[in-house]
Amino acid sequence: MKILIINILLLLVILSDILNFRLNDQKLFKKLDINQDRIDIKYYEKDYFNIRYVDVGEKNNRMVIFIHGAPGSLDAFLGFLNDSSLRRRVRMIAVDRPGYGYSNLGNALPSIKDQTSCLAPLLDINRHENKPIIVGHSYGGTIAASLAMHNPDKVGGILLVGPAVDPDHEKIFWVSYLLKLPWISLIFPASIMVSNIEKLNHEEELKKMLPDWGRIQIPVTILHGEKDGLVPVENAYFCDSMLTKADKKLVVKKNIGHLIPWTHPELMKKEIFDMLEQH
Repeated sequence: MKILIINILLLLVILSDILNFRLNDQKLFKKLDINQDRIDIKYYEKDYFNIRYVDVGEKNNRMVIFIHGAPGSLDAFLGFLNDSSLRRRVRMIAVDRPGYGYSNLGNALPSIKDQTSCLAPLLDINRHENKPIIVGHSYGGTIAASLAMHNPDKVGGILLVGPAVDPDHEKIFWVSYLLKLPWISLIFPASIMVSNIEKLNHEEELKKMLPDWGRIQIPVTILHGEKDGLVPVENAYFCDSMLTKADKKLVVKKNIGHLIPWTHPELMKKEIFDMLEQH
């Protein structure tokens, strides 16, 4: 009986990590290509959060920071972190956003400004003469834009992939209201609950960003799929219209949905390399 209980508990732990879209440090390290160069998995404390990030490549190379969507974690970008052509050119950072992965999983932080504050210390580890490029997917695109707004002297460019930035086209699905029920957290994974809290607050948080879009005066690429059913393509056109002072590039692809980092990573790589060539 004791062995059965132990096995059940181990299974629950394994399923918890899978359903919460995360890998612990040991599993993450095994997923990374250690034969190429340096790999560090690190933590830092900021605003009561213990933020986890992975740092790969030569420290003196140009830095690229990847920010995931909701739900998710830094391992959404494993394919990029292991890409040899990127490793040769850049130092890559991928981070668990507050409330996800191993950055205080389950502790939701719906304020975009507060999330920006939590991730801003990553900008200070840059060693290259050029400022970092930030790549954000979905909700991560929102945070990437906010980082550029509030750290104009520390960000060199942003790539927004399917960014959820337009308050007028913020889609809330019926399941979000179901997830508000008090007992539902006993059934659904913590990452889903955090994502839902962010979702229900997202429209109002995006409205707070409206006065700050003019502060972005760096290269910006917006990459979006016309068939995005989660974050409508109107978000891309909104972003393009709001970036009145940026050196901007709008790339809208037909027959592509929301999951671009997994379905079309080559498109993201191309835009990263194009942005690097601008400097």
